[in-house]
Amino acid sequence: MSITKERLLSIINRALNFEEDAVETVSRNISSAVEFLEKDVVIKNKVKEIMAQLGQESVGHAQILHTLKNSIIEEKKNVY
Repeated sequence: MSITKERLLSIINRALNFEEDAVETVSRNISSAVEFLEKDVVIKNKVKEIMAQLGQESVGHAQILHTLKNSIIEEKKNVY
């Protein structure tokens, strides 16, 4: 099975949008909900820690996707 360069870049761009926008929004919403609803400080802190880790991992994923995207753009190949 093969995929065109244009289609592959489209998929990568969607993944980048998710990593850069959706993960941040979901993380912020979860953190806000826990801050508002949860009374236990230990649980609040654990959720904050997990959300921070998720954010860091998301940045790493975005960097990998940008590198992949740039290498595909630079290649002359049109089918993968």
